[in-house]
Amino acid sequence: MKIANGLVYQDEAYFADADLLITGGEITAIGPRLAPGETYDATGCYVVPGFIDLHIHGFGGVDAMAGADAVKTMSRELVKHGVTSFLPTTMTAPKPDTRAAVRGVAQAMADPEPNGATVLGCLMEGPFFCKKRKGAQPENALLNPSLADFEDMTGEDAGVARRLALAPELPGAVELIRELVRRGVQVSLGHTDATHAQMITAVGAGASSVTHVYNAMSPLTHREPGAVGAALTSRQLAAEFIADMIHLHPAALRLAFDAKGPQGCVAITDSMEAGGMPDGQYQLGGQEVFVKDNAARLSDGTLAGSVLTMRRSLENMVSVVGIPLADALPMYTSTPARLIGEARRGQLAEGMVADVVVIDHAFNIRAVWVGGKRCV
Repeated sequence: MKIANGLVYQDEAYFADADLLITGGEITAIGPRLAPGETYDATGCYVVPGFIDLHIHGFGGVDAMAGADAVKTMSRELVKHGVTSFLPTTMTAPKPDTRAAVRGVAQAMADPEPNGATVLGCLMEGPFFCKKRKGAQPENALLNPSLADFEDMTGEDAGVARRLALAPELPGAVELIRELVRRGVQVSLGHTDATHAQMITAVGAGASSVTHVYNAMSPLTHREPGAVGAALTSRQLAAEFIADMIHLHPAALRLAFDAKGPQGCVAITDSMEAGGMPDGQYQLGGQEVFVKDNAARLSDGTLAGSVLTMRRSLENMVSVVGIPLADALPMYTSTPARLIGEARRGQLAEGMVADVVVIDHAFNIRAVWVGGKRCV
């Protein structure tokens, strides 16, 4: 398969007129006027790496906590919005519920949706969070960090847990961070009231990202920089952000981008089951969520995830925040891939997995290939 006549994103930096050749699930050549064959004409469009969403609870009317069928539905629906791989995300919940959700992700990986985004594993968001900054996480299921509890929640599917988010100031957090990083689990810091010093201690233990920067964390002040200050200044921490223009002001997003650059920021949706659905009443972690005007809130007004798509997020960063498309794209592609060690995803280059999206100048998704197979 050849994608011809498009503006191909290259070297995480610029676009060039080129053709892109896909053979056997891989990108095998990029250059002008490649050999004839089956061709998709991308004239007037951008050819970019597939989007990678590392933090998403649900989409298309289903929640990742509901098991394999729900995860497969997410896979099938997300690819329509340019997502080629993702981490279904668990919610703070009783341990048996989390265990069942992790098992469901494992089952969806073993029997993948044939025309959907690739499930790379899961993110466990909680239950090791601070009550003060719990956001929409159910307080009655919060726990202090514990390797035993992590193992109870993952069982024989522990390898499915690619990421875990926790509050670093809690008893046992630093020890758990060290052990999880040793096992190859990427640790993110969030739903936290940590001081700047506590955040930096967690970085020293191996934590490498911050869960939805600014949201549900201790703020930056001039004498105590808090979690936000650590997120914006520590080069070891990638900063996740939700660019729905509801969770964050455009100036806050611009500040994070200017402080961290595209290699230090990771776009996420934090979408819940109402993503891709009309306004109405939904569920998140057993709680009623009310969606109106693109905002998802609990009955008390607390934001409860989002209904954002990665495509819309990218459009917001370019059109509202003012980041050039070539500079914004790594936050959706190569930076999340590097964060979780997916060395063959997130870039368009020979030998990379052929996860490719064609978008037009209005950010509409025109075509999507996942592992070399056209899905949209």
